[in-house]
Formats: sequence, C-alpha cells, structure tokens
Amino acid sequence: MIFMIIWLASNSAARRLYDIGIPVTVFEARKRVGGRALSVRTHEVSGIDLGSTWIHGIEDNPIFEICEEFDLKVVADTHGQDKSEVLYDMDGTPIDSELDSVGLMTHQKHQTEVEQSARLFSDAQAVYMSFGKCMDAKLKEATESDPKKRRILNWHMANIEYSTGADASHLCLPTWDQDDLTALQGAHVMIDEGYQRVVEFQAQNLDIRLGCVIHSISYTEQGVNLQFLGDERSYHFDYCIVTVPLGVLKASVKQFCTLPHVNHVNYHEENKVPYNMNSDIHSEPVEMQWEKILNIAPQTWLHQTFSDTAEVDETEKIRAENNATSTPFGCIRFDPPLPEWKAVAIDRMGFGLINKVVFVFPKIFWDTKKRQLGWASPVRGMFSQAILLHPKPVIIFLLSGTICIQLEKKLKAEVAQSAFKVLQLIFKNEDIPQPVATYVTQWNSDPFSRGSYSYLPPGMVGRDYDILSYPVQDRLLFAGEHTMRPYPSTTHGACLSGRREADRIIDWVAGKLEKEKVQKWFHGSEGDWYSVDLNDIDCQAIYHEDIMEGPTLREREGWFSFIKCALCGMSQTLDRPFCGCAKFKDSLGHYRRWAVHEDCCYYSPEVCSNNEGSRWYNICKAVRRGATQNCALCNNLGATIGCSFSKCNKNFHLTCARSHLDWPNYSRQGTSSPLFCIEHRSILLLKNKNNFVSPPELSQSNENGYSKAQNDVNANKVCPTCGSNKQFDPINNAQMALEALLSYTQKNPEWLQPLLPACDDESFTNHENDNNENETKSLSPQSRLRSSLIKLLVRAEQKAAHEDPHDN
Repeated sequence: MIFMIIWLASNSAARRLYDIGIPVTVFEARKRVGGRALSVRTHEVSGIDLGSTWIHGIEDNPIFEICEEFDLKVVADTHGQDKSEVLYDMDGTPIDSELDSVGLMTHQKHQTEVEQSARLFSDAQAVYMSFGKCMDAKLKEATESDPKKRRILNWHMANIEYSTGADASHLCLPTWDQDDLTALQGAHVMIDEGYQRVVEFQAQNLDIRLGCVIHSISYTEQGVNLQFLGDERSYHFDYCIVTVPLGVLKASVKQFCTLPHVNHVNYHEENKVPYNMNSDIHSEPVEMQWEKILNIAPQTWLHQTFSDTAEVDETEKIRAENNATSTPFGCIRFDPPLPEWKAVAIDRMGFGLINKVVFVFPKIFWDTKKRQLGWASPVRGMFSQAILLHPKPVIIFLLSGTICIQLEKKLKAEVAQSAFKVLQLIFKNEDIPQPVATYVTQWNSDPFSRGSYSYLPPGMVGRDYDILSYPVQDRLLFAGEHTMRPYPSTTHGACLSGRREADRIIDWVAGKLEKEKVQKWFHGSEGDWYSVDLNDIDCQAIYHEDIMEGPTLREREGWFSFIKCALCGMSQTLDRPFCGCAKFKDSLGHYRRWAVHEDCCYYSPEVCSNNEGSRWYNICKAVRRGATQNCALCNNLGATIGCSFSKCNKNFHLTCARSHLDWPNYSRQGTSSPLFCIEHRSILLLKNKNNFVSPPELSQSNENGYSKAQNDVNANKVCPTCGSNKQFDPINNAQMALEALLSYTQKNPEWLQPLLPACDDESFTNHENDNNENETKSLSPQSRLRSSLIKLLVRAEQKAAHEDPHDN
C-alpha cells in the first residue's frame, strides 16, 4: 500500500494499518514531515506555527488525544471566550466596545436576513447564491455614509473569511457553514511545541520516504503503479490513498482534464481589482490600495530579518533535482484520467488561502492580559487579526480573503514592512524593538499545497465532501480535510479521514465488517441528529458496501431538478440531500447508477452507513427490493418502508408516509410511533384510545420494511400524487389510500359503529373551514364519508400521539 502525505491524513491512516500488521509505505514530496503543519524554532523560541495552529474543540478530538498520549502541552485560545481582544480603527485608535458590540449585532442581523432571503428561492436557485454578495448589499445599505461603521462590519466579515479561507463572495449562501452543527465541543487550544510535533510523534517507526515527488499514478482493478520524478522505474502497490491537498488535485485536474473549471476570483475589467474587496478604496487599483496602507503609518522601516528562506530553497532544490519531466511541478497525472464525476467534484470544490506574517521579538512589549488584537483595515482581510503568543515574544498577523492572493505577488519584505507599520499604529506609545526574525508565508505559491483548506462555493453542498472521498475502482482511495463532511478545514478532520480510509482497506482485506462501524442516523425535530445502534445485525452475511459515485457534469445541472431518487421518485433538496449515486450491475451485467436520498436510505431497514455517513451498505439491495414493491398509497414502485403490523405486506415511500399518514410523528419524549397502514392504525386506534402505541426504544425490523427506531424527520410535506407542497387534502390526493380503508370497512363494518356519530353532515361541516363549506356540500355521500373518516383518524391519532401517558 502507498500513501502520499498530507501529514495527519496519511500518518493517521498509516499508523492504524501499521498497528495491525499491514505493510504500508508513506511517500512525502518535501524533505520533512508535516505538510501544511510547519513549526519553526529561532533565537531559542520554539513552537512557532507557520501553518496549522489550533485544535478546534478538545472533546473527542483525535489531535488532542495524541497530545495527551505524548504529553504535549497545550495553551488555551481565549478568542471568543473573554474580553481579551481589542479592536483598533484604521489609524490605531481603539474602537469603543459599545460601538463594536453594535457592529457585531448588525453583522449578525444582516447574516440572519440574507440566510432567510435564500428561502424565498427554490433550492436549485439558492444553492448558486453568493453569501458575500448578499451581505454586501446589506452592508452598503447600512454604511453608505459611515466609513467607520463600514470598516467595523468588514472586520467581522473578515473573521468569516479567516474561518473559511475564502472571500465571502465565493461562499455558497445556504451551505457555507454546514459543519457548524457537527463542530467538536470544548476549548480551542494551541500546542506549545508546535503542530508539527504531533506529526512527528505519529510518524515514529513508519516507513516514510522523504523527497519523493509523485509524477503519475496509473491504476487498474489489480492495483496501483506509481512513478516519481527523476526515477524511470514503476512501483506497484495493492492500494493507494491519495492524501495530497485539494489544491494539488485541482491543479492536476486543471492541467490534465478537459472539463470546464470554475474561476472563483472575478476581476473588475478596467483596474483588475477583485470584486467584493469591500474596502473604503475598493474602486481604486490594487497598487493604489497598497500605497494607502503603507502611507497611514510613520516611515519607520523594518530591518531585513527574514528567516524562512530554508523552506523556499528546499522546494526550489527539489524542483531543480527533478527537472526531467513534462508534468508541471507538483501536479499528478492519473492514468486513466479520473472519472468525470470525481474530476468535476475536485474542480468545483473551493480551496481557500490563509497566510501569516510572524514577528519574533527579543522581548514582550505588550499588555499580556490581551491575547488577540483586531485592526479595522481599509482593505478587508489585510492584517485584520493579530495573535499574541506570550509568554513567547511572538506576534502573528493573519491575512485572509482575496487580498491574500494579491499579496503573494508582492515581495515578502514589502508585506512585512506593511504589517510592522500596523503594529506602530496600534502601539503608538510603546518602544517597539526591531524583530530578531520575520516569517511571511505563501501557501498558495507552494507547489505541494497550493492553498490552505477547503470551502463550499456556490453550487456545492456538504455531500460534495463525501463525493470527494469516494474511491475509484476500489484501488484509488482519497483522504484529507476536504473529504470529511462533518469536519472540513480542520486538522482533526484530516486525521479522521485517514483512519476512515485505513478502516476501509482493513475491511476489504479481512473480507468482513465490524458492526461497531455501522450506524443509522435520523434528523431530529430540534435540528439534531440521532444515531441508532444496530445490535442484531450479521455484518458478514448481510452487509455489502456499495460502490458510490458523484454526479457527472450533465447530471449536476439537474441535481436539484430532473434527477430523481430511486426510492421515492422525488428530487434532491437542501433538507433532503442525495448521498450520491449508487452503482451496481443489473441482471444483464450492465452498470447502472441510481441517485438516492440520505433519509430514504436510513429509513430502509437494510441500509446503514459508517459513523460519518460517507460509506454506505446495502443501498443497492434496497433499490432492488423497491423495484418490486408498489407503494400502498401512490401505487408507484420504490416503496421500501413496510407497515409494522406483523403480517401486513403493505409498503410505502417515505414521502408518502409523511404526506398521507403524518409519519414520523413525535411525542413529548422525542420518539416516533411505528408506521402502520391505514387499516391497522385504525384498528389500533380503537383498541388503544387512551394510549395509541408505545414508541420503540431500539431498532426492530419486520420482514417488509420499516426500522422502528428513535428518529425524526423535519422536512416539508410533499404529496407524491400531485407534487404539491400544500398540506394533505384527503378529498383530492388520497383516493387510493381511502380505497383500502373502505374495502376493510365493507368486510368489517362493526369497527365503524363507534365513530358514525362523528361522520354525520353537521359534525363534518363544523370541523371544516368556511372556505371549504360549499365544496364539501357538493361532494357525493361516499366522498364525504371518505373525507370524514380520514380526518377523524388523523385528528385522533395526533391527539393520542401528543398525550403524555403520565397525565392519564
């Protein structure tokens, strides 16, 4: 097996495989381990991180667990947890805390308004809307005559751009923060000895080969062959986990793929200024903006103290040593080319950029009660945050957004000089010593990184992270933060993705699946997700991992419209995403691809996934079963959820059960009743007038379908018969459902006797809205009976479902 290192992703995968005895080799293009985790030591100051810095949430965080295992000291990051951060205006004057608080509330109000505005559009339209452009409209309206307020609001926007690594205009409005619900809890901390120490401890005893630059990867069903720059030999391996940064994959696809790719930076035609710069001088050329930054501070020049030339020289040396190739340096040629669905996903996913300017001083000259400084820059994202690393005499400025790309075209000395002037503005009355060392990072220019971390641009949703993780031909696997939907853009996401792919290989090699690795997830009524332990499954006999793929370029055009779910026949929505395309052979031996909703899969009894929802089992089995099962409500194929009555053979689509049977339904305890067809729910309703059914605690499936589990679905009700988003209208949309009830009533008329008084004309009319009175009286007696029955049953069931048994 072979891994191309992206530090934690490959190291964590290699460590897991190594620990159980599977031979593994790690290849690293640089002549050091760590990748984007780069820690330096200078002038007796160690642990200065030029790349990854924070552990985001220490609860259940694998990075924090490694720190505890190897006794690595962590330092708390107080940002957002106390009042240690002070915001300064463009001229270095402290901004009043009340004014800053008003700015924050205004920013949050604008964010809420633009997110709500997306709901006025269809999902197919909203997913292509830009978060930043919508925010800019609000910002311009609120600050047209107040430049200071504009700078304050831009500073808060710069915080978002720092967290995503992208200009806000390049973020998808409804999905850019999709990982907020899954973020790990606990304090945010930094590692005292530097992040690179984590990688070094993980790399112990592993077969790691440094300075090996991959030239090409060829793959077949029998294995993978690698070629390196400067080496004409080919090396064969059984599996390959590709863990290079997304920026390298994007450059490789752009170089070797003919697919159209998205240019995420749009420029003003006349002055070439990127749109959405959101500065007080945004209409001026970049050079003029730069001059204004330089001229707002005294002309005290920074001495040349750069200390990061070793890393640059090393990269150039590797480039010179391996010049005998036509492949652009750092790019990878795949043979055969990556399939279209994979190339499109790589090309369209965003890859952001964060850079740092680091000053190492001979002593601390600032107030150590502060941990961070904010600067309301006239150009958003330019030196907007400064981190004070005391007790180390180090200050780190952060650069984010589009300006980050522009500054990489400048000399490092110019960038450092400008950052030093900002320090002079903030510490006007302090004697600022000359730094003993200065570092300016340029991660976008690094051929082995080409950026910092991923983000969701317009047109992309959270499930696209899963698509980036799906293997190609079961030999070429992918890991990295850009493949981890719950934790993208984080170091622990990269670490967990490596373990996920290691587990995949372990399962394939062993030929079995451990039941601890499978889950069912249900979307809770409060926005939470609930997992269900599957205790009674036989993994080896029943569970088969599906071949999952993503949409092609043509399919993406209809990903929210004409592409339908194989199980329910409905389109994808933001609330009901597809988990991808399941691929399997039909009876003639031809490969077919089916798009399927995530919730349709989980509610089908035989389907489950891994803990992250990126490896799926038995989707194809459910689709095949659904192809033979007609829904008892709409009579269309694809029904995989069965009536929970022991010997009932009726099956339903999830959407039909929602629209016609008001299921799932939830009591105060947050559990849902089992699903029953109309006949059996009526019988149970009569037998249990005071307590309809007891909600189940664990998963139990009958031979037809529905997994009785603690679950919830919070989705819009859509009628599969007419496609309407309106509430269920039994007269127009439920004729087939009522036929079953009437048929049962003709055979068993005695069950209806206690309910007949509720079905007379007067009681029926009193329960209807005035708007429907004329329509109701014009119906035939049989139609009115049908309507009365179904309304009575639904009302009674809803009442029983919301009664607390302890109240009786």
